[in-house]
Amino acid sequence: MYLKTNISGIFALGEIVGRYLFKHSANHEAIFAYNNIIHYDNKIHVD
Repeated sequence: MYLKTNISGIFALGEIVGRYLFKHSANHEAIFAYNNIIHYDNKIHVD
């Protein structure tokens, strides 16, 4: 999961993703979303 949506350039995290509904999970996903936005050609998979 790279936090991408079906709309180009739009990423989702936290409750929108729906996996884990906790703030600390959203904070963790935000790091991956930031990286995947900045380094679009070198995305990191969220585990």
